[in-house]
Amino acid sequence: MNRKSISFKLINAHNTHYRKYSFNVKKEIPKPKRVVVTGLGVVSPLGNSVEKMWSELNSLKCGIRTVPIENMTENEQNIWSKISNRIGGFIDQSELDQSIEKCLAFTESTNRDKSITKSRLSKFIQFGMVSAYQAIIDSGLDIKSIKDRSSIGVSVGSSLGAAAEIGEAFTMVESLKHTKVSPVFYPRILNNMAAGYIAMQHDLQGPMVSCSTACATGAHSIGEAFQFIKYGQGKIMLAGGCENSYYPIFYVGFARARALSGITDPQTSSRPFDKSRDGFVMSEGAGCLVLEELDHALERGARIYAEIVGYGTAADAYHPTTPSPDGRAAITAMKNALNDSIVDINLNDIDHVNCHATSTPAGDKVELQAIQSLFAESGQTVYVNSMKGSLGHMLGAAGAVESVGTVLSIYNNSIPPTLNFETLDDDLTGIEKSNIQIVKGQSCNTNVRAALCNSFGFGGTNSSLLFAKYQ
Repeated sequence: MNRKSISFKLINAHNTHYRKYSFNVKKEIPKPKRVVVTGLGVVSPLGNSVEKMWSELNSLKCGIRTVPIENMTENEQNIWSKISNRIGGFIDQSELDQSIEKCLAFTESTNRDKSITKSRLSKFIQFGMVSAYQAIIDSGLDIKSIKDRSSIGVSVGSSLGAAAEIGEAFTMVESLKHTKVSPVFYPRILNNMAAGYIAMQHDLQGPMVSCSTACATGAHSIGEAFQFIKYGQGKIMLAGGCENSYYPIFYVGFARARALSGITDPQTSSRPFDKSRDGFVMSEGAGCLVLEELDHALERGARIYAEIVGYGTAADAYHPTTPSPDGRAAITAMKNALNDSIVDINLNDIDHVNCHATSTPAGDKVELQAIQSLFAESGQTVYVNSMKGSLGHMLGAAGAVESVGTVLSIYNNSIPPTLNFETLDDDLTGIEKSNIQIVKGQSCNTNVRAALCNSFGFGGTNSSLLFAKYQ
């Protein structure tokens, strides 16, 4: 391989001494690798397993319920009683306790750091660790036997992290109760600590990053992990997002931004695409995918759910919380995902779009119009759905959990329905006459050759992932 030598000098402040360094640099850019999905894990309001969530989605079940205040303190009940939007997609605590016990027992079996205990872990970190553990088990990887630990990395992010714990700690400090602040306060609140603990638990010494891009966090985390493998910085990545939103401060903040639904019936409050939608419903959880270099997966005989073939991003550059009305960034992100592919994929190969569609009046409309614009020249029927009617909006975890759903749609040739969608906006009825078909009422069983998964966030951040059948 051709190389060239680069030399440079380090000179001190007085320009009197220096040392000369030289090293070789590869001239060639490495050939992009193909990347496949070999493992899945979720923590969701519809169940803390991929199998249960998938079954419930296809059975038109809803994971949204009223905030459970029965076991709260009197002060906590008083706080929640002042909040009008007391509904959300919450993780069952007893299920989580069982899941985290299994997860930490797995840590012990690998002889890793015994200081990783439940009491040290914020809820969002627990969600992330459980979903990663599930994905590893599902992948069939013998994680302990891989000799090159630097070939396995983590890309798991969170939007909110444990921001609420900062407020709790501030209250203690303000009340001069400094000693009440936990010694592990910082490791509990940092957004990157879900990725950090996953890496520590499984001794993963490859790339470790933690995106925090509002509601596009999970998708960006997967996209970045894909690029690491694609360009040779690792062979396996655990990728996803996690979020714990069950705090009054988050409800109040989003309510003040007029982003939350005012519909009080939990079962019908989240209504993606429907003309009666009026805002999103808070939710929480985690999703994780095992991404693997194709050759490595084939060598070990792994089950391949799908191939991840493209990743696109773009910025609205328009408004802090409202998407650009022309949908330009959504269109660009989807186009960029298509253009990023190193396999032969075009618009006519895409059968499905798993939409961001959070049930907001502006966001859902702009996304549908962007999809219609992008696929206007396609002769294919494109089936679109939103999982948020069943799950609510999982914020930083949404893109990861919905990527799990997208991959399963490809693997099973089945697209879950959009719960609570009945009628389009009056000015969107033209979409019904186009090649864009919203899946509702029941699952759509069709051959899904390739699918886009969209995630958009406050600040105008947009991400689109392109998955395809492996062949």
